[in-house]
Amino acid sequence: MKTHYPRSREEAVVRCREWLSKGAVFVDTETTGLNKDDEIIENCIVDAYGAILLDSLVKPTKPIPPEATMINGITNKDVMRAPKWPTLYDKVRIILEGRLVIAYNSAFDRVWFVKLTRNTDLPKSMLPGSAP
Repeated sequence: MKTHYPRSREEAVVRCREWLSKGAVFVDTETTGLNKDDEIIENCIVDAYGAILLDSLVKPTKPIPPEATMINGITNKDVMRAPKWPTLYDKVRIILEGRLVIAYNSAFDRVWFVKLTRNTDLPKSMLPGSAP
């Protein structure tokens, strides 16, 4: 979804108030890299009041490359006992359902959610970057 950046402080305030009034949630992910076969290794969802709704490491299907660990600080040992995505999916779906989803880098986060939810029933409107 393409959106424009606020042109002024006032426009930014209006947009933020709109997000808050809609009960927006904010999503952030960390991944094993930037390639199409990389995976989410951390998922965090926070509500508009700062309450942490989900903060979980995610166990990938293959080892985390050292280059990714250098960027996000997450090691293979960290995710050793973490849940895999299918286990977290229902929690994420329940949290995002009917909510406005905002992400700092929505294009990046959206790619990962689309990839992970390809075979699930998570509506596209609940993906990061689907905000009006």
